[in-house]
Amino acid sequence: MFSDVFCTPDLSSDAIVTNGEEKLTDDPYIVSLLIRALNKLAISEYNGIVKDTHAFVDVFNERTPEYKLRLGQQAILYHAEKQKARGWK
Repeated sequence: MFSDVFCTPDLSSDAIVTNGEEKLTDDPYIVSLLIRALNKLAISEYNGIVKDTHAFVDVFNERTPEYKLRLGQQAILYHAEKQKARGWK
């Protein structure tokens, strides 16, 4: 049941950011995958109603850590807030 929501490609080909730095990416493919994964989680687990974006992102990062390693926490939070404002479409 959860495999459809959390199936992610291998994102580990790039270097992992250490020392708490946030890695910015302009790779539209990875960002597109992130947005789709965020939307799937919001719709399937939260019925599209996410009250606490930070808690939602924590759950997302727990289930799909590859995105946090590749894009960083701030990028995921930014896109989650943006998708929440759009209505998780």
